[in-house]
Amino acid sequence: MSCVSILICSFSGSKYLHRTLLSLTATVHRDYELLVDVEKERTGLVNTPGRYQGLFARSSGDYIVKSDDDIHYFDGWLDACIDVLRDNQNIGYVSPLNHLVLHKLGLRNLDPPKPIISEAREPVPAPFLSGGCWVFRRWLWQRIPYASYNGIKSLDSNFGATVRKEGLQPAYLPDVLCSHLGVDRHGGVSE
Repeated sequence: MSCVSILICSFSGSKYLHRTLLSLTATVHRDYELLVDVEKERTGLVNTPGRYQGLFARSSGDYIVKSDDDIHYFDGWLDACIDVLRDNQNIGYVSPLNHLVLHKLGLRNLDPPKPIISEAREPVPAPFLSGGCWVFRRWLWQRIPYASYNGIKSLDSNFGATVRKEGLQPAYLPDVLCSHLGVDRHGGVSE
């Protein structure tokens, strides 16, 4: 079983980080290392490329998870993501579906905390990347670092677009296996 590095950038006083960490420890059933960068003050720039690249440089996993500090994970999420990557070399990154992605796909009336998209049997391709969580092979970040490209403001969209330019596709799992926490922030599961 391959080791996984889970990278999270946050700030002191984060309202959701503790719940994210609890859900990770309860749902990851393989060897993993958890690298968390907590800045002392909230500057509004939590997900900067430099912070994530610093965590990546210290990581050792075969698979990398880039996670926001406000995600609640459901059991099975990581194994399902790694299964998709292992079985399909054309997939660049996998993201478990969450309420924010479903909202962008036009599905609004979902039952929190864990709706199931029962008619989907394969990973769901999508033209955008949810920054909440993505899982990818280590070599991908070495080849395409998480950075600002072409002046696009959203780093997550930049990374996703650059991965697709390399001929790799994104994939979303057919079942919702995580949620952004806080209705006020992303339309996710409320406290």
